[in-house]
Amino acid sequence: MRKSKLIFLSLGTIATALMSTSVMSSSCVNPNLEPQRWEYEYKDNELEKFKEYYLDKEKEFLATYVLISQDTKAEYISTGWKGILKEKMDAFKKVLNEAKTITDENKIAEAKIKLDNAFKELDNGAIAGLGYNSVDEYINEQRNSIAEAGGIRNYIQKELDNYTDGCFIADYDGLEPDKINLYQKAFPKKPFDELVKAAEIFVKAKTPIEKYNAFRWLAGLINILPVHLVQGTQKYMTPFKYGEEIDEKDDDMKDIIAALAWFPGYVYPKDYKMHMHKVSEEPKWDVSDLFLGQMGLNVNKYSVNLTIVSQTDDEEKGTRTVKIKAEKNGKFKEKDVVVGGFLTKEQEQKNNALKEQHKLMKLEFPTKFTNQKASDVYNEYQYLSRFFIELPEVHQYLDANNLGCMIDNVEYDDNKKECYAHIIVYDLLQETCFKTTIKITGFK
Repeated sequence: MRKSKLIFLSLGTIATALMSTSVMSSSCVNPNLEPQRWEYEYKDNELEKFKEYYLDKEKEFLATYVLISQDTKAEYISTGWKGILKEKMDAFKKVLNEAKTITDENKIAEAKIKLDNAFKELDNGAIAGLGYNSVDEYINEQRNSIAEAGGIRNYIQKELDNYTDGCFIADYDGLEPDKINLYQKAFPKKPFDELVKAAEIFVKAKTPIEKYNAFRWLAGLINILPVHLVQGTQKYMTPFKYGEEIDEKDDDMKDIIAALAWFPGYVYPKDYKMHMHKVSEEPKWDVSDLFLGQMGLNVNKYSVNLTIVSQTDDEEKGTRTVKIKAEKNGKFKEKDVVVGGFLTKEQEQKNNALKEQHKLMKLEFPTKFTNQKASDVYNEYQYLSRFFIELPEVHQYLDANNLGCMIDNVEYDDNKKECYAHIIVYDLLQETCFKTTIKITGFK
């Protein structure tokens, strides 16, 4: 079986992309062509022009129309797309393929008319999409990102990390650079709380207009994050602490203490999906694994040697406690760092309860791509917008139950003529989730 992964984008990146513009440039041609050469090439150019014409039609077709079934509703077709039945699609493709075989310029005019009529016929009975558009997809991606982060506060911390590693929240207004470590930035609590409030409203939004308005507010606040960030200036201010200087006279011990402070007492592994796998499934770490998320940032600025003394897993709490030893010139100090974010027993029970609550969710559907192999179209299920168009019943069920989902990975089996979309269904309000698999059958 072959697998493919879906990558999630940050909201800061998305909002910036939405506001970007594109510029089109033009070029001119030399009008001083040699008459004889132009006359010689004219006939070949007619065939070339026709080729450009039918290729443009093909591009427009691929960018406008999508295959649907007889009962597909407009809200399950992306905005900007038009849904057409298989007969319409096949009819156009037949005329298009005929056009591609033309080698006699005397047949171009007739083929052009035929292709034009076939293209116009596509709109006869086509359903204009009222569902996902680019903003809708971005909205869903951000809801997925909140679910992955394990909650709103972790999500916002990750958004801050997109701007600067090692950022921490300081419960003060008017932050002063000389009270912040030289190698990090601080973010005031007041705008952080505003972000939390905006994200909570975004999570609770139900109708499309509520979601869109909440998204715009949240995106706007995240776009101005850099305005609030304050860069520190003091090397021996305690990392992740505001206004707390390291009180140590011995220079070596001062570096050791500062280095260990870059390992907060409790941290989350930044690049992991929260609460979705057990700590017992995680291999034991070596020193290089200590530099996850906010752990170990800028340790090299203090020239200490780090080693792992021990690491202990707590399956019930979903944590790994790592005892770290920092040494310099024969002096050393140890520190316990608790890494959380793994699946806890309590969270597992909640996740199982959510799965039990939705045990009647339909998980098997016939494909609309009956004339294609599973390996040819499995990519259609990697992106939620296309996934929901192909499987509108899944979208309906999730929407009716105020649930979201993300695509974990997609597999196919040409022998069984099936695709398998492994998804994570989540409830943002309860901060719970469960994994399940949608089976799509009936491929060629």
